[in-house]
Amino acid sequence: MHQVAQTGYLLSVAVSLLFLVLLLSAWRGRLSGVLLWLAVFAQMIWSSMALLWHATEAPFWLVSYAITDPLRYLAWLALLFSLLKPLQQNQHVLVGWLQHRAFWFALPVFLIITVFIKELAIWWKVLTGVNLHYVVMLALSVFCLILTEQLYRYTRKEQRWAIKFLCLGLGLVFVYDFYLYSDAMLFNQIRADIEAARGYMALIYWPLIAVAVARNPRWSVDLFVSRALAVRSLVVLMAGIYLVLISLAGYYLKSTNSEWSEALLLVFVFAAAIFFILLVVSGGFRARIKLLVGKHFFASQYDYREEWLEFSRRLSQADQNEAQQFFPQILKAIAELVDSPGAMLWIRQPNNRFQYQAHWCMHPPAQDVDLGPLVGFLEGSGWIIDISEYKNKADVYESLTLPEWLLQMPLCWAIVPLKLGDELVGVVVLATPRASRPINWEDRDLLKTAGQQLAGYVKLYSTTVALVDARQFEAFNRLSAFVVHDLKNVCAQLSLVTTNAQKHRANPAFIDDAFGTVENAVQKMQRMLAHLRKDRVDAITTESILVAPVLVNVLDTRKVQLPHPQIVDFDEKLKVRADSEKLASVLNHLIQNAQEATNDDGEIEIRVTEESHDVLISIKDTGCGMSEEFIKNRLFKPFDTTKGNAGMGIGVYQSRETIEGFGGALTVSSKTGQGSQFMVRLTKADQETTNNNNTE
Repeated sequence: MHQVAQTGYLLSVAVSLLFLVLLLSAWRGRLSGVLLWLAVFAQMIWSSMALLWHATEAPFWLVSYAITDPLRYLAWLALLFSLLKPLQQNQHVLVGWLQHRAFWFALPVFLIITVFIKELAIWWKVLTGVNLHYVVMLALSVFCLILTEQLYRYTRKEQRWAIKFLCLGLGLVFVYDFYLYSDAMLFNQIRADIEAARGYMALIYWPLIAVAVARNPRWSVDLFVSRALAVRSLVVLMAGIYLVLISLAGYYLKSTNSEWSEALLLVFVFAAAIFFILLVVSGGFRARIKLLVGKHFFASQYDYREEWLEFSRRLSQADQNEAQQFFPQILKAIAELVDSPGAMLWIRQPNNRFQYQAHWCMHPPAQDVDLGPLVGFLEGSGWIIDISEYKNKADVYESLTLPEWLLQMPLCWAIVPLKLGDELVGVVVLATPRASRPINWEDRDLLKTAGQQLAGYVKLYSTTVALVDARQFEAFNRLSAFVVHDLKNVCAQLSLVTTNAQKHRANPAFIDDAFGTVENAVQKMQRMLAHLRKDRVDAITTESILVAPVLVNVLDTRKVQLPHPQIVDFDEKLKVRADSEKLASVLNHLIQNAQEATNDDGEIEIRVTEESHDVLISIKDTGCGMSEEFIKNRLFKPFDTTKGNAGMGIGVYQSRETIEGFGGALTVSSKTGQGSQFMVRLTKADQETTNNNNTE
């Protein structure tokens, strides 16, 4: 019997120690937490003394076992008194009884002390023939049972759900001790089999006490048991019971001693194993276990922290670049909150109609359907609609009439509105969960909150798609503007040729210039058409080029308009990193602007100089000039022009973008009535090559 008792008390020590660690890690420093911790600690010490005595049978450990037995009762008494104290404010019957609580607490202390007075114990034994220790422990168990009953009785009915498991657990401890010591008084000895079972009782009363602690945060102990751990523990327990039953059935088949017993046993074992595996992998079975644990072992059905973190993680992983993946992923996120195996989504369109968008693991309607009056009801109320409840009690939803096609779909369980503020963004229809159940208030609150979060994601996605479309149109419009701008320049060149043709058609030099202008216009048109044929815009590339040929060609082109630009300072050997065609286009535009801003008798000076590692191209005119405010706010702003219908307002903007693409800079200085100066700064090609060689 000692070996059986050792196992029981070892289990009691292990469970007590685990419970003690949980309490210690979550204690917040209040009295109730201290008393609870002391009671558990005393229970663990008592179990340890009992284990050591049964393992060694040494007299010292027997005395320690006997001493710690009543001491643990003092710890439980202190906890019960602390829990009873707040009740005296509400129960007048308890007030008079607790006025003498000092006496009621001193009485068990006195009884315990008498056990350790040897003379008194011997005198009592001789006088009554009963061990004084048995009497004291019996009195303590009765006294603690009375306090436990008082705690349950005077707790208000609506609060008893939080205290009942503590009363059941402690009641089990005290009733079993009452049975043990009353039997010992009757037979004048403690029966070994009853005493050996005391350790195993810890496997029953500790879980009950743990549930009570978790339900009472006012005890200042936040004892948290993971729902996942609870579900797995219940599955393991059920698996153990299942295996025990299978073993008993197998033993029965084996004991029949028939010629079929071996064959039947093998078939039975394999069939049982397959059935067990099917249960373990079954989603419906896991869903029912999860529902059972959440409903009966926890104050709330959901672990909201874990659910919301998982919901947010799934939403953040949704691929917004692909609509075919994005919507099913967000539907999966909200469906798995309530263990639903499927969902469908309708989204509001720009015309305010709701169009079917996507589904996840659920067959969509066969054709494009209309949600009808459901939209107005959801937009006004924001309710979560339980379809089963609607079928049985339609009056709950006032005047709502659900579409017939929705009622005919067998898997539909709930309708969730996706509301963002007062706007109904979308509607989600969820399939019946694996563990079918009616929708309670926790389901409604969770789905309503998740629907609001989901509405934000759907609205953000729709806005993003609209923004992408708008950017594509913007890029197309900008490209069109650049094309029109280049066409305008080509048209201006050809107009000058046709305007002067009548006057100078007999002049060979004019003919040569006219052909050159037409050839240049054709080249520009060909380059423009080549860019338009491409599916993408090539990145700006640069190479080492001489400035002189580019500038000379531009000046030859601009001779058709007055005043003619003059070069006043120029080093023909300077090279820059740029693209010759794009640089020519920039210089042509800047010189043309200078000509248009300057009178025919004005001056335009061009300088090409070297400064440190850069080449500076200066274009200075004596035209009308620009104000500082105009330069700051309007000059480089696209589609803003001072030329009326004659200009697009993108020439200077495009020039700056091109120069910066070369790695340079375009700056301007000007004063009204005093002219302007544009400065093009480009990297000197020879210097850059030298630096690269030195680096290598």
